Amino acid sequence: MHILNSEKLQGVTNFRDLGGYQTEDGRTVKSGYFFRSGNLHELTDSDIKFFEDANFRLIVDYRADFERKEEPNALITGANTLELEIAGNDIKGLALAGKLHTLGAPDEVMPTYYRDLINQNTQVYKKLFELILEPNNFPMVQHCSAGKDRTGFGSALILLALGVSKEIVMQDFLLSNEHREQFNELILEQFRAYLKNDIELQVLMAVLAVREEYLEAAFDEIRSQYGSIDQYFSEALGVTEARRRQLQDTFLE
Repeated sequence: MHILNSEKLQGVTNFRDLGGYQTEDGRTVKSGYFFRSGNLHELTDSDIKFFEDANFRLIVDYRADFERKEEPNALITGANTLELEIAGNDIKGLALAGKLHTLGAPDEVMPTYYRDLINQNTQVYKKLFELILEPNNFPMVQHCSAGKDRTGFGSALILLALGVSKEIVMQDFLLSNEHREQFNELILEQFRAYLKNDIELQVLMAVLAVREEYLEAAFDEIRSQYGSIDQYFSEALGVTEARRRQLQDTFLE
């Protein structure tokens, strides 16, 4: 596999390769295998050519049915799409209706969502690791709407399974704030007139961002439910030590 030059992609946000990170034992995650992204709805012709020339084989779409219907992915020849649905909130609809406050308090809405990734979506991420063990599924890209929450957690799990430290995993997670900065500013500007009060604004800002406490909420829930990340991998996701070694031997250099 080779490193793909994705800098010229025009119709997608938050697209990036998980390769290049160093593991705790000094090896490096190979580039050109695992990619993460926002939705693939507005790909330009040149974007589609990029995906097809790079021979992408699998697209994992975490979006809910209403999201896929509203913004269907562009067709990428040669790539299979697997829909692994995780519930998403209709942020646009709630914002326009002035009902963002119904999601919860600004400082709780996203930590609660991340805890639910553990409590309600174990089978989705278990399936992700089954897909990773199939050699014909690469390169693969996993995505949701913004590519930061459902995709962010899936990416964190992949990196952790490969032996990347929690600190580096958190750094990758927080990069979404940089990759989506301009897009988030545009959303805030578009919706500001519909927000009825400061609470609505705070909820929207919380939902658009990624913050360290979001991913920590998921880790805390894992420790509460399973005792440790290692136990979560083996008991909930079926990723035993032997399978982790297999993944590491395949995707590290």
